[in-house]
Amino acid sequence: SKGNDSGCAVLTVRGSASSTVNMYAGTVIENGDSNNYEGGNVRISAPATFRMYGGTISGGKAYCGGNVYMISDGAKFYMHGGTIVDGSAELSDGTLSGKNDQEKDIYALGGNICVLKGQLIQSKGATIRGGKAYTGGNIYYAGGSTVTLEGTVSNGTGMTGGNIDLRSGSTLVLPEGALISN
Repeated sequence: SKGNDSGCAVLTVRGSASSTVNMYAGTVIENGDSNNYEGGNVRISAPATFRMYGGTISGGKAYCGGNVYMISDGAKFYMHGGTIVDGSAELSDGTLSGKNDQEKDIYALGGNICVLKGQLIQSKGATIRGGKAYTGGNIYYAGGSTVTLEGTVSNGTGMTGGNIDLRSGSTLVLPEGALISN
C-alpha cells in the first residue's frame, strides 16, 4: 500500500482489545505522509493488537512516528519479523528550522516508531533501522510505555537518542542477543 499526503496513516488500527491486524512476508506498507500528524504508515489508536510476521514498513513521514505511531494504553505491537526502515519524524517542510529546542523535542519524535502509550515487543530476526528524528531516531517512547527489543535496532539519527529515546517512567527490556548499533 502506498501512502498519500491527506493527513492520515496508510493503515489505522481501531476497535477493541479483540481487534487484531496480522502482517505477513511480502506485504509492503510504504511512503505514508501524515502531513504533520501522527503515524505516516501505521497508527494504532485503540487497545488493539498489530502483529508483524514479515514484510516491510518503510519511508513514512509524520511529526511523531514516521512509520508507526501508538497512542492507546491497551495497544500492542508484536514485531515477530520483517523490517521497519527509513521513517522520519519532521515538520512538513522537511526541516526543523525556525523551531526552538523545546518545540523540536515535542514535534519530531520517533523517526520509525513513536510509542506514547502501549507496548512494543520486537523478536529476534526483526529489524528497525535508518530512522531520523530530533528525538529518538528509530524509537521514541514516553513515560508508562514498555518496549522489549530482541532484534536489531540500527543506524538511527537524532539529536537526543540517535537510536532510542526513553522517557521517565518507561521500561526498556533488552534480552540476550539484542543488537543496538550505529
